[in-house]
Amino acid sequence: MRFPLEVNRNPNIDLIRGFAIILMVLDHALLAIATIFGSNEYIYLLRVTLTRFSMPLFMIVSGSVLYLYGIKIKRWLTVFCLALLINVFTITLWEDFNSPEILLVWTFVVVFIKYILKYPLIFLIIGFIQNQYFPIHNFDYSGYQPGEIVIFLVIGIFASTYITNLSFPILSKFMIYNLIIFIGRKPLTIYFTHLLLLSATVYYLTPL
Repeated sequence: MRFPLEVNRNPNIDLIRGFAIILMVLDHALLAIATIFGSNEYIYLLRVTLTRFSMPLFMIVSGSVLYLYGIKIKRWLTVFCLALLINVFTITLWEDFNSPEILLVWTFVVVFIKYILKYPLIFLIIGFIQNQYFPIHNFDYSGYQPGEIVIFLVIGIFASTYITNLSFPILSKFMIYNLIIFIGRKPLTIYFTHLLLLSATVYYLTPL
C-alpha cells in the first residue's frame, strides 16, 4: 500500500509529528477507557511512561515549524476554530478531559510567536516562571499551562536545524515509515476526528 507524500516537505518534521500524534491518540484512548471503566495501574503506568512524551514531542516540532515556516493568519484561524469545536465537544461530552484543550492554549501562545522567535531565551525563562510560580488554577482550569507550551516551542526553535538534518536509514526501508509521515501531514484532521469520536464514545458508554 502506498501513501501519497509531498516531495517538497521535510520528512523528519512529519515523521516526528506523526509519531507524536500516534502517542497522543493512544494516550487519549487510555484516558477514555479510564473514564468509562475506571482507571487501573496498567493504564496509569502507560500514561506516565509510553504516552507521556506525546505533548512535548508535538510542541517541539511545532516550534521548529514556526521557526522554519512561520504561520499564516488563515492557518491560525483554522486551528483556532477547530480548537473551539474540540473544547465544545469535550466540555459537553467528556467532562474528565483537559479543559481548556491544549490546541486552544497553543493558539493563544502563538499570538506572541513573533516575539518568541526574536527573544527565545527570555520567553524560555518567562515560560518556566509562569509554569512553576504562577500556574493558572481559576475557573476549573485543568489544561496545560501556557508556560509549558512556550518552553517546548522554544526547545523546538533551538532544535530545528538538528531535527531537519536527522536521518532514519533503517526505518525508511519499511512501509510504516511512510505511514507515520502521512499521519504527520494530517495533524488537524486526525486530532479533531479522534477526539470527536472518543468524546462521543465516552458520552454514550459512561454509566449514569
